[in-house]
Amino acid sequence: EYERGLLSGAQGKAKQTAMEIVCRMGELYGAAELLEISRAHLDGCSYTAVWDGGLEFMELLASQGGRVAVPTSLNIASCDGFCGKDFGNPEDFTEKCRRMEAACYQMGCIPSWTCASYQCCNIPAFGECVAFAESNVVNFCNSVFGARTERTGDLVDICCALTGRVPAMGL
Repeated sequence: EYERGLLSGAQGKAKQTAMEIVCRMGELYGAAELLEISRAHLDGCSYTAVWDGGLEFMELLASQGGRVAVPTSLNIASCDGFCGKDFGNPEDFTEKCRRMEAACYQMGCIPSWTCASYQCCNIPAFGECVAFAESNVVNFCNSVFGARTERTGDLVDICCALTGRVPAMGL
């Protein structure tokens, strides 16, 4: 019922869009079902991972009232969105990084900005099903913690975080 409600838009347009994408990813990978997740870690929060199209998508989800359904940490940023120009970054690049940060915060993400979230703020337990996107986090999560995650793709990661679901593709 929860998943049907997401697909019907009962929890808003952002979650409906996210659920449509999660379901489509599941179809593409031959997943027979969706799994409930307890947390997520986004790689698609870095502007240089997703560029303008990804930024527009993240801002769209945020503007539609999107809020993460599970604790969601953030991978590294492309630059400091507030001090980037102090390091010689072009002003428009710094502004796009700031906008990405703002969209993530608006959706309720944890401002961890690290590729090692398992050391500070988003630590899975043995057997937990999570949606992590950054490769080092995926390896550490599966190998050391005994939790289970695929390497969720950029922008699919925020969809999993918004819905609290991931396609059952293997791990």
